[in-house]
Amino acid sequence: MNATGANAPNSRLETTTLNVNDGGGGAGGSVVISAVNSTGSNLNINVQGGEGGDVRTRVPHGPGGGGGGGVVLTRNVGQTVNLQGGICGTFINTGDDASETPDIIGDQGNYGATNGSDGVAGNISSITGILSGAECLTAPEPPPQPLIYKSVRLLNDNDNSGNITVGDDLEYTLTIINPSTTLPVNGMAIADRVPSQLQVIRNSILFPTGFTAASSLPKSNFNGTNQYIPFTNPGNLPMNTTLTLTYTARILPDATGQIENQAGIDLTPTDPNPIPEILSDASDSLNPTQPGSGNNPGNAIDRNGNINQITGDGVIPDITTVNIQTLPPNPEPPPPGIVNLYGVKRITNVRRNGVPITEINFNTFVDDPNDVNDNMGGWSQFLPIGVLTIGNEYPLQSGDEVEYTIYYLVEGNQPINNARFCDPIPVGTTFIPNSLGSGRGIGVNMANNMTNPTNIADADNASFFSPVAPLPPGNVCPHQTNPTGAVIVNLGNLDNNQGNNFGFVRFWVRVD
Repeated sequence: MNATGANAPNSRLETTTLNVNDGGGGAGGSVVISAVNSTGSNLNINVQGGEGGDVRTRVPHGPGGGGGGGVVLTRNVGQTVNLQGGICGTFINTGDDASETPDIIGDQGNYGATNGSDGVAGNISSITGILSGAECLTAPEPPPQPLIYKSVRLLNDNDNSGNITVGDDLEYTLTIINPSTTLPVNGMAIADRVPSQLQVIRNSILFPTGFTAASSLPKSNFNGTNQYIPFTNPGNLPMNTTLTLTYTARILPDATGQIENQAGIDLTPTDPNPIPEILSDASDSLNPTQPGSGNNPGNAIDRNGNINQITGDGVIPDITTVNIQTLPPNPEPPPPGIVNLYGVKRITNVRRNGVPITEINFNTFVDDPNDVNDNMGGWSQFLPIGVLTIGNEYPLQSGDEVEYTIYYLVEGNQPINNARFCDPIPVGTTFIPNSLGSGRGIGVNMANNMTNPTNIADADNASFFSPVAPLPPGNVCPHQTNPTGAVIVNLGNLDNNQGNNFGFVRFWVRVD
């Protein structure tokens, strides 16, 4: 610790004028140290007095005296102290030399100036008016900031429409995370702003470990109010822990448009403000601990009813959404003796260098607005998933392998007998003969019974005919000259009863 006095400046001849700046050195400072507890630490305390100023000229003039040493008072502290008084200044005859470092040509001396007195050191038991300083503490760790994500999926397609419609059941999942590895989140509660389009199935609620149902939560099924509803009593979220709360909600009969839903963590559940401090961010049901992917948000993307959400900015929490779809009225049933066979063709996979591409989602149903065949109600039991085309944003390349799936559906009050199928190989592509096994490049699914017949015209029900090869009698191919090759399948008798009235034909081609 250093509290020395300042040194006085020197005086010297400037041109023909004596600039007298010399003076006494500054006194050493005063230091008072009082420790609450005795310490073995040894402090170096310097309160030495400053030096007096010199006089450097041809005219004798008294130099400055040295500054006195300081005062040091301590309690419960070991120390080494420098209390020495400052050295006095000196008169030095330098003639007319006014430089910073003049030559000494004449007499010199103190002319009565003296060194400063040494300072004083002592111990103290107490000092009136001085209180103990604050205890030195490590800054407390800030409270942890929990996270909450909300995802949703179609749990029950109660009308078997294959779409999200009124009367269907949605399953919501709230994922609550404490990322802190040192502190829990105590006394928090979970709330949910249930929209008025939904009815919560009360006995479906699964509360996370350490949390119980809020005392105000209804004991039976209840409709949403578009207001935050406390779901849990206050509980504790341990450090470095992830918990989930799930519940089922049914879409009410008069619901339309988009269902918007957001949950939250209430850090102060006893205050009158019902809005949680931390709001949920929307997440995909297949990835419930991350923000949404933005892939077809709000719609069911696969047969398991998974629903994706929008991709936000990572700062403002996004609301979880579900799009309600309004189905066209069911067509009038056909009169007796009427039966229809519907076909829908889709691209269901693409491989590049033997690896499926991931930029395109082939596992969702895409409606063709120019084709009513894919809107028949019977597809609900077997959705014709896949894409219509491969757009310019992901252009196909030579050598890419493309999987085609042609779905069929029988609707009516009688079966179809001797049904036959033909699909020419697309121009600019080549049939892959071994895509499903050696000598087997055609897959046939009839009422979920999958077979892979051989490519040759034999006793099974499918064959591949190479380009310009003669086609068999009774075929239904559009080009009898067979310019690009064709896949032909004898489907035989097709059932019209639900559960058995659907299927598909599948094959792979390679882009030339």
